[in-house]
Order: sequence, then C-alpha cells, then structure tokens
Amino acid sequence: MLRIIKLILLPFFLILNGCGMFQYFKITKVKDASYTIVSSSTYEIPFEIVNNRIVIPVVIQGRTYNFLFDTGASLVIDSELLNELEYENIAKIKVRDANERVESLKYVKLSEIKCFDTSFKDQGAIVMNLSDPVKNSCINISGVFGASVMKDLIWQVNIESQIIRISNDIEKLDIDYDNLKIPFDKNPSQSPIIEVNLDGHREKLIIDTGSESNFSFPKTNIDFLSLEKSLTAFARFGGVFGVLIDTVYYLPKEIKFNSFKNESWQGVIEVRNGLKEGVVGLGFLKDYIFTIDWINQYVYLKKINHNKSSLSIYGFDFGKSGQDLIVTEVYKNLQAYEAGIRVGDIIMEIDDFSFKNATVESICNFIEKDYLEVKDSAIRIKVTNMKNYISLEKKIFFK
Repeated sequence: MLRIIKLILLPFFLILNGCGMFQYFKITKVKDASYTIVSSSTYEIPFEIVNNRIVIPVVIQGRTYNFLFDTGASLVIDSELLNELEYENIAKIKVRDANERVESLKYVKLSEIKCFDTSFKDQGAIVMNLSDPVKNSCINISGVFGASVMKDLIWQVNIESQIIRISNDIEKLDIDYDNLKIPFDKNPSQSPIIEVNLDGHREKLIIDTGSESNFSFPKTNIDFLSLEKSLTAFARFGGVFGVLIDTVYYLPKEIKFNSFKNESWQGVIEVRNGLKEGVVGLGFLKDYIFTIDWINQYVYLKKINHNKSSLSIYGFDFGKSGQDLIVTEVYKNLQAYEAGIRVGDIIMEIDDFSFKNATVESICNFIEKDYLEVKDSAIRIKVTNMKNYISLEKKIFFK
C-alpha cells in the first residue's frame, strides 16, 4: 500500500534573516495562543476505517468534513477547502513529506475547529493540495487532524468498536493500570515519541496513526542489525512532493518498551534505507485499545488481539496511481520478482478482476477488499510489460 503523507513542522529551517525570524515568531505566537474548550469531561466520536486508516468528522464554520486522524502530523487543510473558509494568513512554513523532501507552504490561522463536544480555538494549519496523494490511497479527506490539535486532551482509540473517547481527565477513561504504560516526549508538531529497545539499542519512535506499519526503523540508525535473514523488498513510497523507490528489509524481532512493566512485542519490523525517523504505526496499535494522554505524557496499551505479527505474501503489493492499479512493492528473489514484475508496473488482471479501463471507484473498492491478505490459494496476474499470465503461490514468512 502507498504511504500517506507525513508532515512535520520545521521552524528552524526558516531563513534566519529579519523576515524569516519575523515569520518564525508569528508562527510560534499562533501555536502558543491556541486553546481548547471541552463542554463535557468525556465523550465519544465514531470513526471510519478507510484503507486501513482512521477518518473522523470535523466541523469548520458550520460544515462537516472528513479528516485523517494522524498523531504523526500537524493540522493540515486542503487548498480547495481553504477557498470555502474564512482564515488569517500568517506566514510561509517549510514542511517535509514522508520522503524527506521539503517545500514552502502557506500557514494560516482558523478561529475554530469543532470535533463533537470540543472546540479547538485559534488553530494554526498548513495548507496544501491533498488531492493527488489522497487519491493514490483512495481516501477522500479534506484535511489532516494532527497532533498539534490533539495536544491538550486525552484520546483513547478502540479500532474494534471504531470509537474514540476524548477526555481532559484520565480518571474518566477506562484505563487498566495493569497494562502497558509508556512515557513519551513530544516533537515540534506535538507528536508523541516513545523509546524502545531493539537488540540492546535504544531508538526513539513517533506514535503515528497515519502509518500502516508495525514498527519502522531507519537503517542508518541500526546498521548493527544482521539483515542476512531478512526479506528484502523494493517499495514505492508516495509523499506529498514526489514518489521515492526505496529498499525495505522485513525481519522478525523482539521490541522491548521503555515502560513501567517488563513487556515486549515480537513480530515483523521494517527497516528502511530512506527513513529519517522511526515510527510505531497502526499495524501495531490496532491490536490494542490505546490511550494517548497528552496532559501527563503517557501512552497506555490494553491488548485486545493476541495474534502475533507474521508475514504472508504473494511476492508483491499494489496500490492506485491515477486511473491505474500498479505494483507498489516487489520482494526480491521471490517468484514475482524473478518473473520480471517490478515496482510501477500497471496491473491488467488479478484472477477474475480486470483493471483495463477500470474506474477509480472500482479500483478503490478492490483495494478495500484486501484481496491478497484474505486469499490463500494461488493467484493469476498479468501486468502490461508481459504477454502471459503469471501464477503465484502465497508464501508464509516469519510465522
């Protein structure tokens, strides 16, 4: 699957001349002036799971929009939505995407954003065109509800019941104190950062509900790991400012938490060449009722799914690009790779599904089926650079 955008505020990247410093202080003033009004101590928000991500309803100036719930990002407003809103121009701000590419974007102030019983006042928002990366992932959203908005409250997420509980009092939430309790720090975007132990090495990872992964690590930080027994893949990562083809290593590892309880997680982690900061993604978090307490800076994890992480694959993965279903990941030295399938190939058919002249809706519906995940028997695939069909068996790794 394609990765959704990742946005991190970079205030110190502003040019440090008079104009740059002036903009920096304007941005800081907006961030410091934002505040939250809660009409009740605890309430619930229903949400949808779209393409393995959390989408919540947000009200701005009397109208309801769908926003991605992303603890690894700042508040983002789509440039088309901004045309419908009243706002205050603040500055230009430098932003980097998931592929570490940086561009200068508009930064504005919205007087109010509402999420059910809570009003978020005087919020600073990054403005960008979300249409291309969002369509690539088949997620129809008008913005990103990021950590810069969540930072004054406690958010408890239950993926099974698709409910988010919000409170300003930890005692009002259903917290089992016998479960995992992990302290966290915050980055400039207010995203939670926890510390984990991997083979004796301590690494700081962002809690990132906008990511599909379990645990992703930057290869440069953990070059001591032996990757000989790993499964290597070439993957297409879609960022806001362009696409990157990167090498990913998948391997089974044990992760120990910097917590008040001696617990660990064992499963498949990702190690990426191009990654600058590691993340804990929704692939891991979905097995827990997880609570992020920004007030006291703790993450609570209550296990609800006892299946351990494994990796079962047909040797490739796919996603949408424009009007096409394309190959987004190929695992090296497996049958699909040896048959000549490569990242970027356009998929014409998979079994009885034809994608020649397919509509965007039908492609997104197929992606939502998670076809490769639920199917166990051999599949038949045809891509544009091949004359014949290829039959692929599912392989189980790291069970």
